[in-house]
Amino acid sequence: MHTTTTNAAAFFYIDGIPTKGAWVDLDESTTWEDIAAAIREKIPGAVIDEILCADAEGLARHFLSRYDCFSLGEWQTWAEAAARSYLDPEIVAAYCENLGDWTEEAVSNAEDAYAGFFDNREDFAYDLAEQTGMLESVPDNLRYYFDFEKFARDLLMCDYFENNGHYFHSR
Repeated sequence: MHTTTTNAAAFFYIDGIPTKGAWVDLDESTTWEDIAAAIREKIPGAVIDEILCADAEGLARHFLSRYDCFSLGEWQTWAEAAARSYLDPEIVAAYCENLGDWTEEAVSNAEDAYAGFFDNREDFAYDLAEQTGMLESVPDNLRYYFDFEKFARDLLMCDYFENNGHYFHSR
């Protein structure tokens, strides 16, 4: 299980006035009550009827709608699933971001689809060729004729995708 934090935060406010709010660390605040307490800490005696969200940073930005609503339950479900994953949350996020799917199932799919981190597409294609033994029957003196750049291009057309240097099988 991976235990690194997500480094996610959001700015929550009350009374429809963005200056009446606080940035909240979403790795520490897991309920609306926690968020209300953070606002009351910044604005003592605040009466809280409705909490809106003006901005979100890190992975939490994917759970903020354009109508100042934050899906705290969906965020928590995803963050907990990502924390249980053997992958770093940023890797899981790269997968989810590419598909636009921020569900618990997507976290599980990311684990199955992850092919690794590579500096460039040619390194990815070379590693895949090595891992699969694809070039074992090719004599060493002819291997350098293999065009890994074109092979990578073809792989990324249908079978794989890349996000921030992380490569995933498209399955």
